[in-house]
Amino acid sequence: MVKMAVSKTKLFERAKRKTDFGLRDLIIKLKASNSEFWLNVASLLARPRRKAIKVNLEKINKEVKANDVVVVPGKVLGKGYLDKPITLACLAISQKARKEVEKNSKLIGIAELYQQNKEGKGIKLIK
Repeated sequence: MVKMAVSKTKLFERAKRKTDFGLRDLIIKLKASNSEFWLNVASLLARPRRKAIKVNLEKINKEVKANDVVVVPGKVLGKGYLDKPITLACLAISQKARKEVEKNSKLIGIAELYQQNKEGKGIKLIK
């Protein structure tokens, strides 16, 4: 696990500048967690828009095994395919990627996954 690059105070300051209230609330909720995994996810979500994470399905397919739980703290794009059943939590997803994921996998929000697994154990972070 990579150490969080931003302090909790700096993370809160970055979250306050976000204009998307849902994203702002999610960052603050994850910041309150004691889990290093969720603090790292919050740090990645609080980045400036120009450094936003965009991941294609082909990269996800390459890095996961069947039945993995995966978090993408950014947008999932539709280039490639997904041939393994996984549980995917992401901030946003393109229409093409959504159709491909919903064929044989489960798609949930990051906040919902946080409620299910507050320790962040057994979750893969793809960025």
